[in-house]
Amino acid sequence: MASDKPVDKRTIELIMNLRLVDDLCFSCAFEDNLEGVEFMVRTILSRDDITIVNAKTQKKIPNILGHSVIFDLLAVESSGDIINIEMQLYTGCKEELVPRMEFYASAAYLRFLGKGETYANARRVYTIFIIDYDFGGMNRPVYIYSRKDQYGAALNGNMITLTVANSSYRDTIETEISKLYSDLHEKEISRMKCPVMRKSLENVKGGEIMEAKAYRIMDQLREEFLNEGLETGRREGLMEGRRKSSEQIAERMLKTGEFQIEQIASLTGLSVSDVNAIASRLGR
Repeated sequence: MASDKPVDKRTIELIMNLRLVDDLCFSCAFEDNLEGVEFMVRTILSRDDITIVNAKTQKKIPNILGHSVIFDLLAVESSGDIINIEMQLYTGCKEELVPRMEFYASAAYLRFLGKGETYANARRVYTIFIIDYDFGGMNRPVYIYSRKDQYGAALNGNMITLTVANSSYRDTIETEISKLYSDLHEKEISRMKCPVMRKSLENVKGGEIMEAKAYRIMDQLREEFLNEGLETGRREGLMEGRRKSSEQIAERMLKTGEFQIEQIASLTGLSVSDVNAIASRLGR
């Protein structure tokens, strides 16, 4: 449920500065947005035979015995294939990219193989990580990896394909993928080049009354970052617990590298100076 507290102008301004590559904006823009997800996947994989029938963002798969997963976007194709898209713009964890991709792909693979089903019923999984640097070092827009033997032959029956989308790629002839990447990083709707991407961003920033849209976006981010903090607050005393939780949440947000100081202050209730102090402590 949305908060009754009025959304201030600074919050509206922060929302208007969001881009599709920002986690919060991506989550709002592509939830149930079959057209937008389909366009992204077709463009990145260079396939026009893909039809998306379901698309959910921030889909959590709990694992009581180990590390749980929250997918940025989990989609289902008409054939039953699973497509997972992750926004990974923080370059501070480059060495974790491949293990992280394999973990997410494996989690999706396991999630859709039901108890008692044979392996022949397993669904093919395409995991796409959109990053903002040239992972392969060859100035290519996309790097697609699948399993092969030592002689270079493809593994028959391979069900997992890993794809790295280099969203920093631009070309002079403005190919469809170059325009897609440009639009993902664009905050001004009028400058966007792909109609489907423009519509996806408009659905976040326009259409509805801006305050109502702001409530929905703010509530989504608070739910993601504050649930754990509220429980801490109950255990340690409301005021002290909330502040401690807010500081922990701010620290987590800073470590992702995806939020500005002002955004973190607005979303956690801490002052800008408090957030700056935490950032200094973390060496950021």
